[in-house]
Amino acid sequence: MLEASLHAYTCRIEPARRRLRQRPHVRAIVDADRDTRLLHAFLIQWSALSVQLKEPVERFLAAASRRCAELSEHELARGLLRIASDAIERYRCVADDTRVLVELWNRRQGPRIDLTYLLTQPGPPSLAKTFAFHEQLLTGCHPWAELAAIYEVEAMLASFAPQLARLAEAVVGSPPQPGLSSVAVPRVSGTRRAMADHLARHPDQLERMVVTGERALELYAEFLGDCQGAACHLAAWRERAV
Repeated sequence: MLEASLHAYTCRIEPARRRLRQRPHVRAIVDADRDTRLLHAFLIQWSALSVQLKEPVERFLAAASRRCAELSEHELARGLLRIASDAIERYRCVADDTRVLVELWNRRQGPRIDLTYLLTQPGPPSLAKTFAFHEQLLTGCHPWAELAAIYEVEAMLASFAPQLARLAEAVVGSPPQPGLSSVAVPRVSGTRRAMADHLARHPDQLERMVVTGERALELYAEFLGDCQGAACHLAAWRERAV
């Protein structure tokens, strides 16, 4: 029953997932050969901006849990708190990835990148749009849809994990060297279980979950494009300084 409920969601969301994979800038990330310096710059900016992206996730999930409890969705409220606990570790991993990638850049590339400045750089437009999207979910009539927003991005990253691991290997070397562990080792089982449980209990909420997941994918695709733009600036800055 649980897998059947998630299968129905997956069938409905799959066209949106295909659209994301076919976006030119997404295909360029996972498929195209590229200059190692530019690839390194992309991984740095993706990790650094992901620190900003993930920083409020625990707060969003805790707020969603409170709202769901108010609606007597106690099982989902507990599940969201468990996911929030996992989000702390994921935040730590992506911060560690950023530090490793910057240290490697400073040894190999130059000029030196200041890690603090990188982590506090102005966020791109996609970040503000993503945060506004989550706030709307949390203050609206369907706070339980926050689960779909989190799950869909996790599932997308998990599907890209093999390609992303190859990108990281091209920059940092073969495993077990760190450098993109937060993506190369995805963890989606807890969120997947929560999605399956909730949809099994509430099949009537499938449509809202799908709409939310689609919007989360659109925003993450914009985020990837912003990361690419920031990477191009970083690589060009390096070239001018040589």
